[in-house]
Amino acid sequence: MKLAPRKSAIGAVLLSATMLAGCASTKPPQISYDNSVPPLPAISAAVTDERLKPLHVPPAWTVARGGQAASTATGRVENANAAARVQPRREGYFNAIQVYPWSEGALYQVYAAPGQITNIALEPGENLTGAGPIAAGDTARWIIGDTESGSGVARRVHVLVKPTRADIATNLVITTDRRTYMVELRSGEKPYMPAVSWSYPQPVGGGRQAIPATPVIPAVAARNYRYGLTGSSNPPWKPVAVYDDGRRVYVEFPRGIVQGEMPLAYLAGIIDRDGYISITRSERNGSYYFGPQIGISGTRRQPHDLAASIWGGTVSLYFPKNPNHRPQYQWSRQGAVAAVAIQEILPYLRVKNEHAQLALECWEYLKETREDDPFPWFSSDYNPLAVLNDMRETMIDMNQSKNKRRSKIS
Repeated sequence: MKLAPRKSAIGAVLLSATMLAGCASTKPPQISYDNSVPPLPAISAAVTDERLKPLHVPPAWTVARGGQAASTATGRVENANAAARVQPRREGYFNAIQVYPWSEGALYQVYAAPGQITNIALEPGENLTGAGPIAAGDTARWIIGDTESGSGVARRVHVLVKPTRADIATNLVITTDRRTYMVELRSGEKPYMPAVSWSYPQPVGGGRQAIPATPVIPAVAARNYRYGLTGSSNPPWKPVAVYDDGRRVYVEFPRGIVQGEMPLAYLAGIIDRDGYISITRSERNGSYYFGPQIGISGTRRQPHDLAASIWGGTVSLYFPKNPNHRPQYQWSRQGAVAAVAIQEILPYLRVKNEHAQLALECWEYLKETREDDPFPWFSSDYNPLAVLNDMRETMIDMNQSKNKRRSKIS
């Protein structure tokens, strides 16, 4: 009667043996594993300082330590500010440029006059940073803007200030990727300072500057080509290869793509999202002027600078009346240049392509009618006005429709 458990045990042994045999006969799949990735070669980041040599080195500025003693808190603040003010000095002039010695926290004095522009030049290679890199206490009576000169290591930011009247004063704060400038602006009938710049201390390291090393592209043997490219079209900017080295993924584009169609495709996306294409109508001495217009408005300056580098124009900075709103950069072009820009980005537009086509139709119509009338937009009895008005009204309706739908780029 006790044989049943023995049979059960024998069955369990046979079942286990069968399972083990099955496991032994099933081979694992062949997997191609990556080899151990060797470390990247060490590259020295210390290179010769390529910055431009200073135009003039003025006498050093002695750091203020609060000024004279005072018995009240307000008195101590006033004395500290007075001691930190750096006035123009004869030894600091290079022709008409006052070169100030740089000192963190100093209050640099700039004297301006109505009808004259004072150029505040920053260090070559220095970039404005932040949502509002240039802030003034009185923006109603002071006109403040910025521009650039040079290129590469010689590229330089210039802050331009002009008062609208005499006997006014305000302060100016400029934030960059290297430092924060604090300037006090004072306006009078005369004189004025044509230009102001700074002389900066040499960086630590014996006049050598740590510049980011050029990225190292992995050798062909170290590349893992395990990516595919799909697409229904083959534009000139389509990547030619995609690979990784175990750390980063590299997307390789054709040579010369920066000067090719990629900037246009990028700007088309910006126009679709933060830009506008319209037909302008402005009145001049009782007559109307029509023409295509293209522009960008946003908080990032880079797209505006790229558009200006391709089609010209200037980039302006506007401070909204509502302090809760961020400053806006604006770039726009009208007329023939706008028509060229619209024509070049038309193949890449996805949201405003109909706007672009209508603006180009307007421009073609203007060119055709101008052959008969050399000054069509200054003619009081200009018949094509009705056609142009219809085009403009259609454009307005299209813009309103887009705003209601709030189309998104997918």
